[in-house]
Amino acid sequence: MQKQPNKPRKKNKKREPPTIQKPTTRDEGQEEQPPALQEVKVAPECLQDGPRPQKQELEEVNLASKGMPPKPIFLAKDLPEEKKKAFIALIREYIDVFAWNYDEMPGLDPGVATHKLNVVLSAHPVKQGISMPPRSENRHPDAFATLASRVEVSRTPTKIEILKRSVPCSVAEIFLEEEIEDWKTPISNELKSSSAAVTLSNLKHFTIYQGVLYYRGSGGLLARCTGEEEAKVKIQEVHERSCRTEDASLYRRLQHQGYYWPTMATDAVELQSKCPKCIEIPSKAECNFIGVYSDWRKPYIDFLTDGPETSKALEVAHEVEHQGGAKLFQHLLHVGYYWPTMEEDAKNHVKRCKACQVHSNMIHAPAVDLRAIGTPWPFHTWGMDLIGPINPPSRGNIWTLTATELYTKWVEAVPLKRVTGVAVSNFIREHIICRFGIPKVILSDNGTPFVNRQVGQLLFSYDITHHKSTAYYPKGNGQAETTNKSLLKILSQTLEDHQKNWAHALPMALWAYRTSKRRPTQLTPFSLVYGAEAVLPPEIAIPSARVALRSEVFHDARPSELEALDERRDRAQANLRVYQQRIARAYDALVRPQQFAEGDLVLKATPHVMKGKSASKLVAKWEGPFVVKEANENGYYRLSEPDSNVLIAPINAKWLKAYHP
Repeated sequence: MQKQPNKPRKKNKKREPPTIQKPTTRDEGQEEQPPALQEVKVAPECLQDGPRPQKQELEEVNLASKGMPPKPIFLAKDLPEEKKKAFIALIREYIDVFAWNYDEMPGLDPGVATHKLNVVLSAHPVKQGISMPPRSENRHPDAFATLASRVEVSRTPTKIEILKRSVPCSVAEIFLEEEIEDWKTPISNELKSSSAAVTLSNLKHFTIYQGVLYYRGSGGLLARCTGEEEAKVKIQEVHERSCRTEDASLYRRLQHQGYYWPTMATDAVELQSKCPKCIEIPSKAECNFIGVYSDWRKPYIDFLTDGPETSKALEVAHEVEHQGGAKLFQHLLHVGYYWPTMEEDAKNHVKRCKACQVHSNMIHAPAVDLRAIGTPWPFHTWGMDLIGPINPPSRGNIWTLTATELYTKWVEAVPLKRVTGVAVSNFIREHIICRFGIPKVILSDNGTPFVNRQVGQLLFSYDITHHKSTAYYPKGNGQAETTNKSLLKILSQTLEDHQKNWAHALPMALWAYRTSKRRPTQLTPFSLVYGAEAVLPPEIAIPSARVALRSEVFHDARPSELEALDERRDRAQANLRVYQQRIARAYDALVRPQQFAEGDLVLKATPHVMKGKSASKLVAKWEGPFVVKEANENGYYRLSEPDSNVLIAPINAKWLKAYHP
């Protein structure tokens, strides 16, 4: 049988809505309505193309719980009972997916919910003219108009006078208080907002249920949000019902009642603190009797805690590796040991192990706060130090002895072949006393060149106090160390390939240091000493104003400069204090406080560690123990052997650590 070729299907033409002819009565002269207008009138009866679907009987099913807003769905009545139950169960399982009202659809386009007129899409708008009623239907208005024209109406104007009277008002009506916005209003507005810009982090604890704002607490429990006025009433009611009860605080009782406002905890504590009855309530520890009863396990626990086997287990396990406390505890658990205080005992055993203490790492953080050295007037305090030995030697000189005045930052320095007590005492006499007068204080370290008979006799004869910093602690004489670094930097940058001439270039380095501004004072040492700036070589090559003009012009300016010297020095001291405070703040932030009292046992860093010299990797970093004999808050300590009263050299707290026997 031969298949016939497929015939092309005819395209369904768009069916025009049927025109329903209705009998109309119109008077003579009334124009017939156009066909387009008739289509608009009958459009609501034919909204869709094609035949109308047959109506199916539906059954309404409410999925909401009892007391909740209705959530209806419609099912066909002829649907089998099994499918109907399965469909209802499926909708109930995913009931939160659907939006049951417009408030549950944030971001919904208003056009979706906008009602529109049902009109034929093909119809064009027509401008309607003014329609007049037929003459036959206008008989009664014409009769009334004719009758009214025959009645004479008086045209006498009526005088109307408006009387004004004053009404008294209260002060409260004049000065109206502005309504304070409730704290719930912005949260409710954001939850109801259909915009996408909603701060979820601020709204995650709040929800609106049946038009009421709730706060979602821990565990998902909802607490009704109350305003300020209602909160005052509720907190008083709950407090009056439960005053003098110690079962729970007022704040907890408000939570149990299901209330919430932002300051509820603070308000509850404040109200209870003012209530005399609540203050008199004793604590539970005072009310309840704590009884101590014998326990059959106590002898076993005491044996495990204080018995000899615990100490032996700790000692044997720790000697293998000398591990830390946490690792020792894990090792004991791994091999099968246990007692109630095993973790704490492991930490204490490691802390008391001498081998672990003497081989522990160094403490690099400072032990005490930074203490600035003040000086009341110029040339009051000098800090002395040595630079060297310097390689290569210059004319046999390998040392440089420096002295820095702490007020003006003036520096004196001389090269030396040998550093002896005689050389240091001669330097103090010639370069300090004979030039700037007798100082009050001289600072130095505990080195032999500064602590000897010659220097001691000189200082005693002039009544000069000698302060000595601890060994291997350059920060104790920080100004002298800073000066040494600056001089070495100037010499290294100016000499370059002629390093053997550093002794010859030392005076020029001192001149450069004295005539340059110092950061702590913001002034040059030369101006603070002599009251005027020095004439520098550039002013000779390119004459400055004071060099180019005659000296008579500046002759009268010299007395005024000397009068302003005191003011300049005061300004330098103010700048110095600000600088010291800034440095102290940065230094103190790194401090790890470490204080020892007299009689404490401490470990001291070994000499090779304090000198910074490399030693064997297996050598201990600490030695001791020692007994603290003298203790000062500034970190200065004097120690002795445990079985001796002989004091060893002073030491700073940086080189000490506590010893645990």
